[in-house]
Amino acid sequence: CPGCRVQDPSALHLGLRLLRQSAQVSPGELPQLHPPGRGGGLTMARFRWAEGVVSGKDDHGMYLLNEKSGETSRLDEAMFFVWALCDGTRSIEEMAHQLADETGDPYEEMLSLVANMLRSLVNLRLVAQVEEAPPAA
Repeated sequence: CPGCRVQDPSALHLGLRLLRQSAQVSPGELPQLHPPGRGGGLTMARFRWAEGVVSGKDDHGMYLLNEKSGETSRLDEAMFFVWALCDGTRSIEEMAHQLADETGDPYEEMLSLVANMLRSLVNLRLVAQVEEAPPAA
């Protein structure tokens, strides 16, 4: 997947430090995100890249372009890393573990930050939550 490895560890740590300084939101307080069906908790929710969103990099850093609306969103290294993990196969929990492995920071802290970043990405319409398939009849 694009960006699944940290390109600039110092930029990732700076982005995470800034996120820590902002208001913390725990995964259970995210109204835009909902638990997947059939008993999974919110941390098991999965996300995918929004349709028509492509990534790019220019002299000012990384960005995402929504080809349908023409809107461009600039992302720091941490947010881009999480966006890149949204291939529809990873849960919030798995993304937090991968970010914790990359940074050496505690998993519990990364879980809160990943949930916070996903809320922002959903609000910007850059990712969408993967809906569980309906149970077989």
